Amino acid sequence: MTLPQRTVQCIAITLATATLFGCANASFTFTDKPPAQSDQPKLEQRQANFLSGFGQRHTIDAAKVCGGTDKVSSVEVDQSFMDAVIATITLGIYTPLSARVFCK
Repeated sequence: MTLPQRTVQCIAITLATATLFGCANASFTFTDKPPAQSDQPKLEQRQANFLSGFGQRHTIDAAKVCGGTDKVSSVEVDQSFMDAVIATITLGIYTPLSARVFCK
């Protein structure tokens, strides 16, 4: 049993579009060891971006969240798989990112 040509084209277009909006991650560590997988972030925030975040800026004061610059362990920003799916479905109009602040 073969798939109709139209179905194959739709699957190919969907996969090609999904690869344009891949997952991304940026991590900034301020201690000798990065947080363990079991560490819970002090702040976790989803940031709404539009048009792939072009010309937009989000600010999180990690020192304020942790109670001082010396208490900040790390900051992470990433586009999870689900964020990428949402960006793909909206054709990049809405592209959420997730930000986390870890404290010592």
